[in-house]
Amino acid sequence: MTNSILHNLSIILERIENACIKNGRNPSEVRLLLATKTVGPENIEIAMQAGQTVIGDSKVQGVNEKFGGLR
Repeated sequence: MTNSILHNLSIILERIENACIKNGRNPSEVRLLLATKTVGPENIEIAMQAGQTVIGDSKVQGVNEKFGGLR
């Protein structure tokens, strides 16, 4: 699972960078927001270890359950 998350993140970040370059934007000005609606804490931890820090959930209960044990 770790490899697929990291692989998907690299594809998404590359697409963001390419879109920014194509449209004359600085890629460092664009942030990726990770939604965790159907994602467990272990996958969130992998994304965080890969440098992703903008993460959210649509429900307070989800935040409490998923983010409570994360560092």
